[in-house]
Amino acid sequence: MKILFINGFSKNQVGGESKVAEEISHYFSQDNTLDVGLIRSGEETEISPNEGALKVFSFKAYNDNFISISRFSGIDLLKLRTFLREFQPDVIHCHTIIPFVLFIQAWANINKVPFIYTTHALPNQLTSFVIQSKIRFLKMVSSIIDTYAKVFYNNCNALICLNQAARDELIKTGYKGPIYTIPNGRDLKRYYKPKDISLEDKIIHLTFVGYLDRRKNQHYLVDALQYLPKKYHLHLIGTSDNKEYVQKIKTLIHKLKLYERVTLHGNLPHTEVIDILNQSYLFVSASTKEVQSLAILETLASGTPIVGLSNETVDEFVNKDTGIWLNANSSPKEFAKSVEHFTQEKDSDYENISKSCLERVSELDWSNIQTRTVETYEEILKLESKKSHKRSFPSLILLLSLLIPLYPLVYWTTKSSAKRKQRKS
Repeated sequence: MKILFINGFSKNQVGGESKVAEEISHYFSQDNTLDVGLIRSGEETEISPNEGALKVFSFKAYNDNFISISRFSGIDLLKLRTFLREFQPDVIHCHTIIPFVLFIQAWANINKVPFIYTTHALPNQLTSFVIQSKIRFLKMVSSIIDTYAKVFYNNCNALICLNQAARDELIKTGYKGPIYTIPNGRDLKRYYKPKDISLEDKIIHLTFVGYLDRRKNQHYLVDALQYLPKKYHLHLIGTSDNKEYVQKIKTLIHKLKLYERVTLHGNLPHTEVIDILNQSYLFVSASTKEVQSLAILETLASGTPIVGLSNETVDEFVNKDTGIWLNANSSPKEFAKSVEHFTQEKDSDYENISKSCLERVSELDWSNIQTRTVETYEEILKLESKKSHKRSFPSLILLLSLLIPLYPLVYWTTKSSAKRKQRKS
């Protein structure tokens, strides 16, 4: 089977959908029964050097840690079409909804190649996921984003949701095609090391991993820390383009005189993140929305319990066996009490909970997820032969005709704006 994955971002961007697209394509390419390709954003539109058995095509875009804006010129699209015709995929599995994939979706529609999309954001709440401080104007056009998404969904042969919460939200959009539920996979063996920690330690390390953002809600975690004894230390790992929010966190740290108890690590190599997780007594989360947080899955795979406010991922994975679940409206003081209560458990109880964390994600190893995903491809190929889901091709062509003339302007405007910001900083 020839499988083509699509990552709408560059190789090293921080978002979960980019990370999953990269990992799934590399993992599947190790199977010699599969021929695997990957399209990602890059500095130039070109066939890139193979990465092992993985065939890679880059589509020119402006990329930073958080956004990707494709150039979308005629020559770029011609090169992309040539790659598609030469690779001739049996299945296209997309992990992004950004505009350059519409061309690939149209090509798949014309050539009767199944096009599948995994939803990494809540389908009925896209605006709250995609809007960051630098693109606030999008708040005024949320209805356009929703319309765009519906056209995109309806031109997929099938959609894959990460969990029931995402599936429920997808149904609200009016999508009528096939829906499959397959969670994110992880390379579980990377994360676990026997923990050498105890309540007798002079410092109890608490950790959160995620870009600094209102949705991730790190400000709340700093607020909660003031209600904990001085031996508790908070590690916040992640970068941000939201200078206002970062400054808000730093101001609170200074106001509460917590500068010796909070470490802002910024973006770290993944091996260092794993080391910090394995030295942490708890992972703490106050995120308001998380479809299926990779950080939560990796934390459980490291055997680290979680204290978290209710969100889609915490609701799915956190209970008395893996940590403490808290109502989303809980105050920082209540959150701190739960953390302190948890850390009063005996070391033997902690070890049992740590084992339960490992068991909770044991089925999420990439080997299991690959089996489920390939079985899904095979089922979709059978459904396609029966024409079970009619796509709305005219709406896709109309959308493309509007975007193709516009996108080069968006690309150059974004790139010029980024360069001006760099000069000012």
